[in-house]
Amino acid sequence: YGGALAYAISEEKFFKKALPVVNYLKFRLGYGQNGNQGIDPYETMANIASGSTVFGSTSTLFIYQGNLSNLGLSWEKTTTTNFGLNFAMFNNRVTGDLNIYQSQTTDQLLTRSLPSLSGFGSVRTNIGQVDNQGVEASITGVIIEPKSANGIRWEATANLWMNRNKVVALTGVDADGNGIEDDDLGNRWFIGKPIGAIYDYRVDGIVQTGDAEYISKYGAKPGDLKILDINGTKRDDGLPDGKINSFDRTIVGYVQPRYSWSFANTVSYKNWQFYFNFNAITGGGSENYYNSPNSTYNLSTFGNNQQQNWLNKEYWTPETPSNTFARPNYSNPYGYSYPHARTFIRLQDVSLQYALNAKQIEKLKIKGLKFYVSARNPIVFSDWLGLDPENGGVLGQSNPVFKTINFGTTLTF
Repeated sequence: YGGALAYAISEEKFFKKALPVVNYLKFRLGYGQNGNQGIDPYETMANIASGSTVFGSTSTLFIYQGNLSNLGLSWEKTTTTNFGLNFAMFNNRVTGDLNIYQSQTTDQLLTRSLPSLSGFGSVRTNIGQVDNQGVEASITGVIIEPKSANGIRWEATANLWMNRNKVVALTGVDADGNGIEDDDLGNRWFIGKPIGAIYDYRVDGIVQTGDAEYISKYGAKPGDLKILDINGTKRDDGLPDGKINSFDRTIVGYVQPRYSWSFANTVSYKNWQFYFNFNAITGGGSENYYNSPNSTYNLSTFGNNQQQNWLNKEYWTPETPSNTFARPNYSNPYGYSYPHARTFIRLQDVSLQYALNAKQIEKLKIKGLKFYVSARNPIVFSDWLGLDPENGGVLGQSNPVFKTINFGTTLTF
């Protein structure tokens, strides 16, 4: 269910007199609730799967329970309130819209990881409450207006998306009885934090030969990751205890970007048209976002259907003591996931087009002829170490966005 109200204030006489430069202005207010089933057929039930194994020299088929049932699985519900406006100014030379929203999702449908002793890896379940709030904005403007039919015209469109979410409630478990609901460390869900938190160790570069105190205290070797001891036996007490263990993990970033934006431009002059479009995701500070786990960060051999990591890294060696990458044979005993910022700006599309004018077309006795060259994803600016920052993914296990160049012509009879 839901409803919406809209008011075009620009149609009022008093508004036209007060702000004649504004051609159109409409306010919008909406409220509604909808359900998301997001459940595969028979997902609530325990399904039967099949497999095979070899006893001696005989291959034997077998069946087993393929998933954990959840007969209580239900739709998630999202209640949303949004406020927006549409506007046009300066004889419609500038147009745009703005949408501000806040939503509350209860019985969130999530896949929850399970301990191995359960016999299953995960289960689909409804969990607690997640709140979202955000802004979506778009503005289009004619930056240069042509003075004649063959003059220069430049039109640009900018878009901005920003979303913040927060886990408000999970399963209601309060194991320590302190009156505060417990976080779900296994699934990296934290009360009051966004979904997609990266829960890992903090690292201060690489252990060097001169770090005698650190080597003696933590049993590290030169070339190891220099993992920080930030907590003791009680999680989040903030007091180092001289040991590196799971209690030293903390939230080091978030998967969700702080901002996403795009900027598209079309420039026309006589029979020529030039188009280019940038898109980007950006973030900063302690809430910059990361991609985890980059388990193949130091992968140096083939195996298990993984490709070799061919990145030309500045590995630590006794002769070249880098402070960026651990020694090549570092075993990563703490399972550090090597999170890394994915901020990027990409030139997503660029094209140049030439169209024959009316006189040229008339001589050829056709309706139209255009020649063009275009490129998609030709350039990306990023510090991401993997194949592509937009796709993210584990290093060595994700595919990049393809770069394409096209040449062509369009003929109309």
